Amino acid sequence: MKEYEKLEEARYFYDRMIEVQKNEIKNNRKFFTYNFSAFLSASRSVLQYMCDEIKRKMEPTAKQEAKTWYEEKMVASPVLRFFKGKRDINIHSTPIMPIGHIVAIGSSSVSFRYSFSARPEPDKEVLHLCEIYLDELEKFINEGLSKGHITK
Repeated sequence: MKEYEKLEEARYFYDRMIEVQKNEIKNNRKFFTYNFSAFLSASRSVLQYMCDEIKRKMEPTAKQEAKTWYEEKMVASPVLRFFKGKRDINIHSTPIMPIGHIVAIGSSSVSFRYSFSARPEPDKEVLHLCEIYLDELEKFINEGLSKGHITK
């Protein structure tokens, strides 16, 4: 199934972002940004494949029901809308450049995190939001399958 393939591809790039964030290497931000760009493209493809499959439905009632379901899910999800917007900007306007932060962990350790915010805020960290997005995409696929709106 194309949606699951793209979801796995997005997870691959998510895992690469985790590795880059953990390793303090030269050009860390550049590598993180490259993987984030690939993550945005792969994860957006999940939704585009679902939408395309719904558009190809032959039976008008089933097509309208699936289209309404898809649109309602997109409107109801701030995470889906957020990442759709980030991908559109990244592809059509300018690269998305997450902001790097050094974060103190306890009294003797520091860590590096990427965020969409100028201030280090855990709920705006890139990896945290990407994980939520991946979970939501998987649920979206599974619900589409169970309702018969998309097929394996």
